[in-house]
Amino acid sequence: MKRSSTTYSKKCGVEKKEGGGYGGGSGGGGGGSTSGGSMIKIKASHGSYHHDITVPAQSTFGDLKKVLAPETGLEPKEQRLLFRGKAKDDEEFLHIVGLTDLSKVIILLEDPTAKRGSLRK
Repeated sequence: MKRSSTTYSKKCGVEKKEGGGYGGGSGGGGGGSTSGGSMIKIKASHGSYHHDITVPAQSTFGDLKKVLAPETGLEPKEQRLLFRGKAKDDEEFLHIVGLTDLSKVIILLEDPTAKRGSLRK
C-alpha cells in the first residue's frame, strides 16, 4: 500500500512532504497566512493507494481535486470524489458538507460518457 502526504496552501501552492509528514514550517498552524484559516488533514484513497492531504478547511472539492491530481495521476476533470457515500460537486465547500480533520474521501475515475449523456437531456 502506497502512502503519500501533501500540504496545500492557496498562498504557497502544493508542497510534497516525504516520509508522511505534513504542515508548513514553524509549528502552530502558521497564523492567518491563508484565507481559509485552519488546515484539515484528509485521508483520500484511490484503489490500493492512500494519500494524506492537508488543505485549508474552507477549500472546495474542486480545490481538493487540484491537489490530488499530481498524487493520483488523474486530472481534476477525471476525478470523482465521494464523501459519506455521495459524489460531491467541485463548487461544494469541504467545511459546509461536514468534512473535518481526518475525514475520508474516495477518489474514483470519472466516466466522461456519463456526463455527456446527462448534458444532452
